[in-house]
Amino acid sequence: MLIVMIMVQEIILFLLSTFIMAGILWLAMKITRVKGKFIALVIIGAVTYLLSLIPGVGDPLSFGVMIMLTYKLTSANLFPDTVLLVVVVFGLNFLFSFLLMGIIYSILGIF
Repeated sequence: MLIVMIMVQEIILFLLSTFIMAGILWLAMKITRVKGKFIALVIIGAVTYLLSLIPGVGDPLSFGVMIMLTYKLTSANLFPDTVLLVVVVFGLNFLFSFLLMGIIYSILGIF
């Protein structure tokens, strides 16, 4: 039963993290007037979340891949637009991850 709860938690975190990251990217792109499609932002969010799950090298790897994908899939300049977008998105996603884990743990009764 605990394994099923952990799997459900990971699936929920993946979906929420992907769409939150895509939403934050979309909002930041609207503010900076960078053009890009929302489906591309969802792909960026999904790929970077999956890469961040690799132990040890996942976070730096996902950071670099997110910079590359954002640069390739949008009209943003590499510096400062893409780098600043990625730094802000990673910071806000970090905060939202803790918030979501707390909500999910409280719903499942783990805490």
